[in-house]
Amino acid sequence: MAANLNIEVPRNGSYFQRWTFRDKLTGSPLDVTAWTFALHVKRAAGIQDGTLAAATFSDVDGPNGGVNVRLDGQALASLEGAQETIRLAYDFLARDEGGVITVQTRGQIILMPGVSQL
Repeated sequence: MAANLNIEVPRNGSYFQRWTFRDKLTGSPLDVTAWTFALHVKRAAGIQDGTLAAATFSDVDGPNGGVNVRLDGQALASLEGAQETIRLAYDFLARDEGGVITVQTRGQIILMPGVSQL
């Protein structure tokens, strides 16, 4: 069963976190060496077309189940409502070494207005 996880993304920055996959029973890290990942953002769940943004995955530590997940707010910055909080949909898929695809997490992307710029 997929976990519900809402992710805040600033329009003027990025969501960037290290995710670690663990066995639900033992808590030990899962080996994700041969896994592939996908996380797409759309206006609403169930929409087949219209991907607004996609996460990138880096620094995969396969044996220890770790991967960096980055979702760039700049990819969503042009959406209407620049001074409003906008809610979008996403799901995060993982394909394991056997080819089985599972939805790991799903929820809302909460696009936050920004203030500062670099």
